[in-house]
Amino acid sequence: MDSTTKEHRSGKPASQKRQKVQVEGRKPAALIVDDSLSIRKYLSSLLMQRGYITDTARNGYEALELLNKQKFDIMITDLEMPKLSGYELIETLRYDQRFSSFPIVVLTGRAGENFRQLTTELGADAYIVKPFKDQELFEQMDKFIEFRQ
Repeated sequence: MDSTTKEHRSGKPASQKRQKVQVEGRKPAALIVDDSLSIRKYLSSLLMQRGYITDTARNGYEALELLNKQKFDIMITDLEMPKLSGYELIETLRYDQRFSSFPIVVLTGRAGENFRQLTTELGADAYIVKPFKDQELFEQMDKFIEFRQ
């Protein structure tokens, strides 16, 4: 039995290597999940300038509703949010086969290594601490999205 099987049987989502999403002939779609209106607006503007279509959610519940209605290529989420946290959102998505390989970037004010480790165990693909540099976000996103217009 390999470690992935052990993880899955222990009640944790199986970890999976993310493949780069190839987007051609359309703009890539990003879902931004954060309870801060200013962060949502800033990230949306930043990503639209970079060629993305964006939509936003204030918490994990809103994100799940949008993910069930629309197709996104990547998600950027905070961790600490009301109703459904980023931790719970990531875990929920990783248990759903439709989102098992969906790229998830965490953008949070939590700088501790224990937070980074927990989100990685839950299935997040990248972890960025606020305040952040735009280029740092782009570099992380570019690991998962490749698009040509």
